Amino acid sequence: MNKNAQVEAIIGPQTSAEVELFAGIAIRNHIPILSFSPTTSPALSSPPTRFFVRTAASIASQAAPIAAILDVFSWRAAVLLHEDSLYGIGILPALVHAFQVQGQLLAGSYGARGVVDSVSVPADATDGRLDAALRAVKIMPWRVYVVHMLPALAARLFRRASVAGMMSEGYAWIATAGVGAAADGLSPDDIEHMQGVVSLRPYVQPTGQVRSFTRRLKARFRRDNPGIADEDDDDDVAHTSASLLWLYDTAWAAAAAADRCLHQSSNAREEHNTTTFCDGKTGCLVETFRRRLRRHETRERRGRRAVANE
Repeated sequence: MNKNAQVEAIIGPQTSAEVELFAGIAIRNHIPILSFSPTTSPALSSPPTRFFVRTAASIASQAAPIAAILDVFSWRAAVLLHEDSLYGIGILPALVHAFQVQGQLLAGSYGARGVVDSVSVPADATDGRLDAALRAVKIMPWRVYVVHMLPALAARLFRRASVAGMMSEGYAWIATAGVGAAADGLSPDDIEHMQGVVSLRPYVQPTGQVRSFTRRLKARFRRDNPGIADEDDDDDVAHTSASLLWLYDTAWAAAAAADRCLHQSSNAREEHNTTTFCDGKTGCLVETFRRRLRRHETRERRGRRAVANE
């Protein structure tokens, strides 16, 4: 990091490992970290990483939909295959709670119904290690698997599962949103090995604002890259991922918060008033951003209720 640069915020850490790397810098220098990625651990939102602000949905929010999928298909038990990292284990408490809410019995023996077992996979696992993990779950009495890991590792896992004959009838696979959100960026061969996988995926309602942003983005892209043809000009939303929209909103919210802080600091100096709701510029930035994020989440909940009532 350039020590001469006046850094007021860090936008972009997309994994728990990256957030941990920046966390020490952020805490020492009181610099907020704004992450728009769903692939960070829920634990990072609480102290001691108090300068971490998540602008995407938490991993924990995926637990209830997963439990609901199992309930719809009357699948009473599942095995969690997760990456051996903060991100990988981050969903486990929420998933256990979601099963309890669904009224399922959690127990410690393999014979009990409603058991959720888990198998960890190293983030740098070789094909041999992936095969070993698949053999471990294959001998268990359940055939429903929830995969929670970064997309590249998940794609390799599904490829090895296909080789092992575990992507056939009699097996059910559910992937979390970290995989679903990155599906468009996977190779056709990777997608072929994932046929039959049910995946959660962030959904952004194609409002007028979203379509307007997408049109402007495409126009800018065509202007900056005249040699690249856009094959989907008629589809305004197809290639505007949720992560891209979260990044756009995050950058705007950070800029708005910084502008408000600068304005308040200027007023405070003019009025010779040292008592404000924030403790310094960075504290103001974090608090302002969190307030804006809470208002945004409230509007989203109201919108979802309105759609549900219709």
